[in-house]
Amino acid sequence: MSQQQAAALLACAFFCLFPTRSDRTLRKEYEDYQNPNFETGPPSKIEKLKCILHYFNRVTDHMPTGVITFQRVVLPKSDYPQWPELKTDLCDLHLTTGQKIEDIPSVLQIDFANKYIGGGVLGSGCVQEEIRFSICPEMLVSLLICEKMEPNECIFLIGCERYSSYKGYADSFQYGGNYDDNTPKDNWGRKWCHVVAMDAIYFRHASTQYDMHCVDRELLKAYTSFIPLKYGSDYMFGIATGNWGCGAFNGDKYLKAIIQLMAASAAGRPLIYAAYRDKVLVNAFYIVYEFLKDQKATVSDLYRYLQRYFSQGERQSLFDYILSTPVSSLKS
Repeated sequence: MSQQQAAALLACAFFCLFPTRSDRTLRKEYEDYQNPNFETGPPSKIEKLKCILHYFNRVTDHMPTGVITFQRVVLPKSDYPQWPELKTDLCDLHLTTGQKIEDIPSVLQIDFANKYIGGGVLGSGCVQEEIRFSICPEMLVSLLICEKMEPNECIFLIGCERYSSYKGYADSFQYGGNYDDNTPKDNWGRKWCHVVAMDAIYFRHASTQYDMHCVDRELLKAYTSFIPLKYGSDYMFGIATGNWGCGAFNGDKYLKAIIQLMAASAAGRPLIYAAYRDKVLVNAFYIVYEFLKDQKATVSDLYRYLQRYFSQGERQSLFDYILSTPVSSLKS
């Protein structure tokens, strides 16, 4: 759709003109969708509302003329990787603590999504996904048109413009003023901004994630999101991600780092791991990655590491376990 069409839909949502999506007694048809209406809520929404009002001020003053794409991707069962048998080498890895995912250009940027896309963006939520949707309000159209995601599904948001700067995170989040998005456009007239929404498992108790069924699900979700939309060198650009599902969803950031490294390797794309200000993780991940590369570890070797790690009684950190276990010992 055009950016103007997106603005029209968001104006309708702002005035709550999708009544069947708000009335729970009428919502059976839409039970797998988000509520896109901008309804009243907690004071924490004020800073997000400033971002959205700034967006409306911008587009009513000068309507953008570009195009945006929302694309749902489903991975058929026949294409699921056989992780224990995947002899694929590990992909290239770049680590950074100084950049946020949205500030890394010319890559596939990961949205740490809720299975209902947008999560709590129109409510009290104010972490990675909600912040991204607030500073790029055209992404909010996805709440209107996208159903909840299944484990083998993801949603691409391509060409959405950024309008606001921000400061802080979660309770400290604040609107930071105007942002001029000078990202070049592709041949379709879309900003060259590729974002993919992928939802992690929510672990009520963190200990329940140390199970291969959970790993298989997270690997499937990450691989579905990481494989290129089309094949060819023009579609194999890097993936910018970070501590996916490791905040409110209680994920183990060391485990999630290995899962995403496996998925990116299977997809044949380089991985940029942007763990903002998390120097401890980045330093440790670098050491583990170099250890694995020196021993010519493959994706199937990492899968066996996880199987062995979960079978332990007392559990040290995953990275410490890998460093104390040569790849050659996995064959026995």
